[in-house]
Amino acid sequence: MLLYYQGELHYLRMMLHEQEWEDSTTRSRIADCEDDALNLRIEQILRSKGHKEPEARRQYDLIIQIRELLEKYSLYHLQF
Repeated sequence: MLLYYQGELHYLRMMLHEQEWEDSTTRSRIADCEDDALNLRIEQILRSKGHKEPEARRQYDLIIQIRELLEKYSLYHLQF
């Protein structure tokens, strides 16, 4: 079971990176400082969670899936 969780986490991480790349190439760069850019990205992701279009909230949905899987992974890991 642990190996399954690791494989699923790896897959979701790859999907998130692909979505981040896609989003970064389609959105304009507003912030010129790394900290400002990170804050801007986090703000965009958090604002997208209530969006009606699934594609607009894809990164947020992937982050939530990863969070839920990490919780299961942690609980499983603590059992042994």
